[in-house]
Amino acid sequence: MKHVIDTNCLLSFVTDRNLKQNRRMAAVFERASILEEEVVLVSNVISEFVYVQLSVYKQKEKLVSAMIADLVNHPGVQYHHGFFPETILSLWPGFVPDFGDAVIATAAKTLGIPVYTFDLAFRRCLERIAIPVDAPE
Repeated sequence: MKHVIDTNCLLSFVTDRNLKQNRRMAAVFERASILEEEVVLVSNVISEFVYVQLSVYKQKEKLVSAMIADLVNHPGVQYHHGFFPETILSLWPGFVPDFGDAVIATAAKTLGIPVYTFDLAFRRCLERIAIPVDAPE
């Protein structure tokens, strides 16, 4: 199975902010490491991840840089620019009120793969516009 990953999933993987989500994401990356699953990481998620790590978690830039390098080089992780302006603007702000979520939704729609997210409001938006969505298990 292949999924575009939401920033909240990535943050849950590298922090202890929610241990249940952390365990679920660890399982996803474990499956990815043996190529049973593929995680698509889009550029906007990397940008949001960096912002949150630096501004909220007060991580050092070198550590965040190393985390990103590890993620993009992790087996089963595929980087994609994920930026399709016309489709993004067709979803945002009318159907998907958060711009970052619209970028992820657009990537999933354009690439034809579901989204992994823990964000219930984003899940509802995706369901309303018929973009497949899963909670990581």
